[in-house]
Amino acid sequence: MGMKKHVMGLVDRQLGQSRALQRAALNTTGLGEPPPEPGPVITISRQLGSGSRQVAQRLVERLGWSLWDKDLVDAIAKDADVDRWIVETFDEKTISEIDVLARTLTGQYEFGGFMYGQHLAKVLLAVARHGYAIILGRGANFLLTGALNIRLVASEEVRITNLMDYGELSREEALDRIRQTDKERADFIRKVYLKDIEDPLAYDVVITVDNFGIEGAVEIILTAYQAKYEKKEKKEE
Repeated sequence: MGMKKHVMGLVDRQLGQSRALQRAALNTTGLGEPPPEPGPVITISRQLGSGSRQVAQRLVERLGWSLWDKDLVDAIAKDADVDRWIVETFDEKTISEIDVLARTLTGQYEFGGFMYGQHLAKVLLAVARHGYAIILGRGANFLLTGALNIRLVASEEVRITNLMDYGELSREEALDRIRQTDKERADFIRKVYLKDIEDPLAYDVVITVDNFGIEGAVEIILTAYQAKYEKKEKKEE
């Protein structure tokens, strides 16, 4: 019960920080008044190097919503009552049962019984109940199917260039990081959700950032948000 309060407290703090910005943003985005609670959620599935964090940050500035990325790690750690580093070990990666057993046998007892997927689902549902949230990654679209679910992709060349520029990596290091991360995220989605991360039907909109840039992607998402939630409101009338 105490852990649940910790998680909800973190959600409440994020939500509180976004409310004032939300009211100001609604006056400038042309999106009108928000729908009744539970509020809307935008999930962003992304390829490494596609500019997703820039897109998410611009959406935060435009909408005034809370952004959930690394904060999800903190919330999961609190919900599971484990150290943050344990959650980071699992975060968007897959660890086999054999690996968990091996770690436990070598004295890392914290891994035994830790169920990342279960705690992730609890936190995502808590965030969604509050609404007005942008969630980066973690396969949130496969759980929150009623959200506006976006996937951002980019060509390999653009992704390599972005990692070289922002991650200060060599071309070879950037390419290795891209291939490793793509595999880890695909395996993670397959294991946690039993889904294919590349399935286009799992998303409302798939955006190739090469063709639109960061600002263009933001505008597309805002337009999709307006269309989806206006349509939802009309159905409820």
